[in-house]
Amino acid sequence: MKAKLIEAVATGIEAADTNKDGKLDLPEFIAFTSTFSETITKEFAQYWFRGLDIDITGRLTFDVVRSHFQMMIDHWDEIENNKPPVELLKVYYRGMDRDRNAQVNLEEMRNFLQSNDEKMNTHMAAVKLRKMDKDNSGTISFYEYCISFGHEVPKSIDPYDGKGPSQCCLIL
Repeated sequence: MKAKLIEAVATGIEAADTNKDGKLDLPEFIAFTSTFSETITKEFAQYWFRGLDIDITGRLTFDVVRSHFQMMIDHWDEIENNKPPVELLKVYYRGMDRDRNAQVNLEEMRNFLQSNDEKMNTHMAAVKLRKMDKDNSGTISFYEYCISFGHEVPKSIDPYDGKGPSQCCLIL
């Protein structure tokens, strides 16, 4: 798959842009992912797209797509060894966090996991969530998500890179 991904990044992004507007919408992104993998489900690609679409525009620039997949190529061995880089974890976490409240609950986790594994059920997702949920809140923060993949990160790490829900207050 890595060789197909390298080829797709080199030539497939622009080819997937069927309306030639210089960006990929969801159907174009799904078509692009199918050029390097036959196992990525449409549902999983939707989560992936949502995770990349941090501005919630419904369109991804070529640069966003290219830099994301180049990062995957550059970190291929870590990803294959189940230690994806924090930048990839951000994308998956944002994809899971449907309400963008920076807390992934059981339903969000189960739906995300089921998009890539049809055998996943609520019980299995609950077991995974409990293992990640270090503070026993019933949800997982991005910090807890990173820790579960072996990354030591600050508790204040922002999966939305400052473009998500505010954790601050307005001072008048």
